[in-house]
Amino acid sequence: MPHPLPEGLPPGFLDEYRKRIEDDLAELRRYLAPLESGEMHLGERRPGEPWKDVTTERIAFHKVTLATYEAILAALEKNELP
Repeated sequence: MPHPLPEGLPPGFLDEYRKRIEDDLAELRRYLAPLESGEMHLGERRPGEPWKDVTTERIAFHKVTLATYEAILAALEKNELP
């Protein structure tokens, strides 16, 4: 359910916030590109266990983050908060 933006925000606050979200989105997309293309893989290893490829799980996690950032930007365009 959307919420209206609070009154009395300092001048430029929303512009700075929007810019930070856009920058985070761009960085996240750059990070995801080699994972999604198969150029890079991520793994983890617990003590006493073999390495496990976790690339698919990390891609899914970061896609949720992307969707969240995109929802925030869409809400800001409507002068709302998600």
